[in-house]
Amino acid sequence: MTEFERTLKILTGQQTAYPPVALHNFLFAANYIGLDLKEGLKSGEAFVEAQLTVFRDFGHDCLQMENGVAAMAEAVGCEVCYSDQPPHVIVPVLKNLFDIDKLGKKVL
Repeated sequence: MTEFERTLKILTGQQTAYPPVALHNFLFAANYIGLDLKEGLKSGEAFVEAQLTVFRDFGHDCLQMENGVAAMAEAVGCEVCYSDQPPHVIVPVLKNLFDIDKLGKKVL
């Protein structure tokens, strides 16, 4: 069974001898190819190259393409710090959970 077949079976609810391996490794992948996190996580091309290099070298079953929850937070208006550490939110879009009803007005 190929990596693709094993992954497809699991995604469609079928059983396999063992589950496919999908590494949550975007930080490792960047480090592995010597990619600077501050700039690398903002470059789709560099990010893909890092993931593909690790995929080819280690041979896991499938790619998990994401760059952390900070990108989603930034997309809705949070200020995110990019450095040589994992990105993180430094200014949230909401100061208080009770302001949730204002979110649509602020972002859109």
